[in-house]
Amino acid sequence: MVRETSRAARLISSLLQIARLDQGLPTPVAQVDVVRLCAEEVERLSLLSPDLDVVLEVRRAPGGPLLLDGGGCQEILSNLGDNARRHAVSRIRVVVDAGPSMVRVVVAEDGPGVAEDAREQVFARFVSLDGRGGSGLGLPIARSLARSMGGELSYEDGFVLELPVGAAQATLEGNTLSRAGSS
Repeated sequence: MVRETSRAARLISSLLQIARLDQGLPTPVAQVDVVRLCAEEVERLSLLSPDLDVVLEVRRAPGGPLLLDGGGCQEILSNLGDNARRHAVSRIRVVVDAGPSMVRVVVAEDGPGVAEDAREQVFARFVSLDGRGGSGLGLPIARSLARSMGGELSYEDGFVLELPVGAAQATLEGNTLSRAGSS
């Protein structure tokens, strides 16, 4: 009963978060060290699944902290990490690569991957393609969070998170990020 109550609470929390994201409210921002967040996620995954080889590869680090929603970034990485942990056979790899305008974080595992014809479907609400009983909300929430920060989340040969570098497309108002077209 405790397990089911906890699961129901997580589901309600996820549904509330989806509703907030759907409203398009400004995103709270702070300086975020994306490499540190990825390192913390790799450490968390290593502790939760000591049988898996979880590695962080930093190809090019951002020049400094980014102006993003730190809690949102952490939640995206946690959702992607938990998904990778469920599907990995023996290894999870997190790769950070910063370019001039975007930071790209790839979370990949050595499991079967997502079929090409299902790569958009995995981001649909309440869709769980693996038959393992998930709520089907983690990836849609992660994608909505990425988009709320002016980024994107997709699937190639792993989940690819792209986040904007700097505040070139954004204006800081108080401690929220407003984007053109946001209401």
